[in-house]
Amino acid sequence: LKMVSIMALSYGVAVALINWLWLQWRKLRAEKRGRRDGEDADRELATIYMTALERLVLVTALLFFGMVSIALDPLQLLIGFIVGQIGLIIGIVVLNRV
Repeated sequence: LKMVSIMALSYGVAVALINWLWLQWRKLRAEKRGRRDGEDADRELATIYMTALERLVLVTALLFFGMVSIALDPLQLLIGFIVGQIGLIIGIVVLNRV
């Protein structure tokens, strides 16, 4: 593999990791806030939708930045992102079984 391909793949995996870290951060905030004020269902649903929207915008912006500003190969970048997402999902499933 060329160095450019490795960079694109690594960037894609990093975007997947950042996406997961954002979700974990929002989950932690929601857990703290939920225990404190006992959120109602409407507020919880709004938080879920807002988090999904934030993650969509975050991932889109990071992938766009990688493709346009850094000029990484789009296919390699997306492959890295997909591999990163699959790896995180597998990791979560395995850790939850332990």
